[in-house]
Amino acid sequence: MSLFALTIEHQTDLAASPERVYDVLTRTTEWPEWSTMLLFRGGVLGLGESVQLGLRTETASYDFTARVTALEPGRAFEWLARTGLPGLFDGRHRFELSPLGTSGCRLRNVEWYTGLLVPVVSRTAMMRAAPAGFASMNAEIRRRAESPVR
Repeated sequence: MSLFALTIEHQTDLAASPERVYDVLTRTTEWPEWSTMLLFRGGVLGLGESVQLGLRTETASYDFTARVTALEPGRAFEWLARTGLPGLFDGRHRFELSPLGTSGCRLRNVEWYTGLLVPVVSRTAMMRAAPAGFASMNAEIRRRAESPVR
């Protein structure tokens, strides 16, 4: 554990295939139908492309630009967001999917924060609420992925 690093993670088992969950995560135009926290503001969902995202919690709202760093169908969706210069406050967010049995999967929702501002930012209300927020986000993803496919 480092003073300048913080990891927040939540795992959830779903009765949906990794491909179905990946589809839910990457259909950004449908996020408003199921996501109360994660917002897609614009951009191109492509490897190396920039996207504008928003995060809405009970304690704060935050808009940011991120670069898509992984798009692996049925396996992972990841982005990197930086506040200011690299190394000041960076957040790498990853949705990772692992098969479970014949029709389910495990969703790992994790963010690694690094940088000089981690000791300060980690004490904010938004960051203290983040573990519960990740659990809520996973529950929303589970409900959407387990619902009948449209």
